[in-house]
Amino acid sequence: MAKGNLLLGTAGNSVGDVVMYRREGAQVSRVRVRKVKNPKTAAQSLQRAFFAPVAKFYSPLSVVLESSFEGLSRSKSYSKFLKTNVDLARANDWLLPKGTGFFPLPYKLSQGSLKSVTLSELTSSICLDAFPTGEANTIAEISEKWVEQGYQNGDVVTFIAIVKDSAGNFHPESTQFIIDTNSTEESHSWNMGTAMVVYEAKYRIAVTSNDAGLSLAAGAVIVARFENEKWRRSTQNLCVMSNILTQINTDAFKAAAVASYGATNTGGNPLVYLDGEELTNE
Repeated sequence: MAKGNLLLGTAGNSVGDVVMYRREGAQVSRVRVRKVKNPKTAAQSLQRAFFAPVAKFYSPLSVVLESSFEGLSRSKSYSKFLKTNVDLARANDWLLPKGTGFFPLPYKLSQGSLKSVTLSELTSSICLDAFPTGEANTIAEISEKWVEQGYQNGDVVTFIAIVKDSAGNFHPESTQFIIDTNSTEESHSWNMGTAMVVYEAKYRIAVTSNDAGLSLAAGAVIVARFENEKWRRSTQNLCVMSNILTQINTDAFKAAAVASYGATNTGGNPLVYLDGEELTNE
């Protein structure tokens, strides 16, 4: 039974086999399919092995990555995120078995016109390559180094870390700061939980914990700027530790991943948090 007003564009639910809902500020409708086929061909299973991990990855980071693709609304940005990263997964054979939870892969987290932050893997951390050696102890000193790299006062820097626990589970964490060369705040690190951002000999995201079973699995840095009445983003892919990727790159693992979705033995190749709202409270 439909609710709301069809003429005013506020109708919801369904009338017969017509389902009505609102999307992007407009009323839309679709046909309700009462008998849904669920084929488990090799091609279908392969597609699900690509798609399901992307959707599961986004879910716990949905607040952080809201509208992370520059110029798109929340729903369109999410759709772009899914399509972009399913295409990346297909191109790189990133396959995970059915039932796998949140798992870090080198997905594209954001896309925009700001300068990207170049990242690379160290032994137990992710470092920001372009930043000079040396320690900064205040927000102002840290900000000066960001400005030297071409960023501006007021830019919002978001750090994302993904930690692996002793049971092999992955947990995303994040923190932010606003570039401000006039700040008097004395800080040179930010706690995320079990991970933290530390500014020392190399600018890096590092895990600091007394639990020897915790390790850094992946990290990213995204910059956002409000300019000309819209938010701009830096383009950023997740930087994933090589040991995480090694475990999923064997042919046997990929074949098992596809098979877990019900594939046959024939066919297919087995082979808005960014805007700093939490900081400004606006």
